[in-house]
Amino acid sequence: MTKREDRFYRFLCKTFDQEYLIFPQMHLDSIVNYSGEEKHSWGAFQHINRKSVDYVLCDKLTLQPICAIELDDWTHTWRKRIQRDIEVERILAEARMPLIRIKNPDKVDYDRFIEYVSNAKVTRVSDQSF
Repeated sequence: MTKREDRFYRFLCKTFDQEYLIFPQMHLDSIVNYSGEEKHSWGAFQHINRKSVDYVLCDKLTLQPICAIELDDWTHTWRKRIQRDIEVERILAEARMPLIRIKNPDKVDYDRFIEYVSNAKVTRVSDQSF
């Protein structure tokens, strides 16, 4: 993890530790059902397995993923990275997994972020950027 990712991870743990398990650097195959037609399952797994998100918050009691979080740094402006981000968003949207994109973690509105994560558990709302 980068220093920025580590700082944000510590914030997540401090803020949500009582309610959620917080997993850093999660591959999508751990949180998304990739099954489909048998002949396409391996290809679907490979496609999803090669992608990850910075954090996943899971309910402590049910272990159900609540939301995925991505910290966007300057590398997210690269063309290849933009294409990858679009595909990750598509995969998570198809799985009805809320994705929170944080454009600048150093300037995030933490109160708004905390409220959004709390609501994500109940409403499973769509993507949100901060």
